[in-house]
Amino acid sequence: MAFTLIEIAFSLAIVAFALTAIIGLVPIGLSGARAAVESTVSANILAAAMNDLRQREFSKIEALEASGPSLLWFDDQGFAVPDANKADAIYEVRVEIADGQLPRASGASPAATGDLKTIVLRIVHNPGGVRRNIPEAEYTRFTAYVSRIEARGAA
Repeated sequence: MAFTLIEIAFSLAIVAFALTAIIGLVPIGLSGARAAVESTVSANILAAAMNDLRQREFSKIEALEASGPSLLWFDDQGFAVPDANKADAIYEVRVEIADGQLPRASGASPAATGDLKTIVLRIVHNPGGVRRNIPEAEYTRFTAYVSRIEARGAA
């Protein structure tokens, strides 16, 4: 029992149709994988930057606040890159520090306190740091708080 030419042609048409559909799904899978990598690297960058800030003395964080927003650079794995090697960087991180706001009761406006700082990290994919005037919508924004902790003596 052999296959006829018509049966073989019909089988090849079905296989070609199925492969076309499968190949059409590849870009969707790749964009999903790219988004997962971006999310993972952003989390690594956030953790590294926040750990660095949390280990600093509060007075040094206040000094960073006074100097204005700063830029940090990271590679494709989320490791810091020195400013001198910025061309090797893939991610740009803008760090902004401001006085923290504590909520007040009964809907009153929040009160600023010198013992709390709001830290905003904005991360964007910017290979080599060559892009300028990046739209705000492209940034991934993270907000965290750091507070002054005073050592209390034994009573």
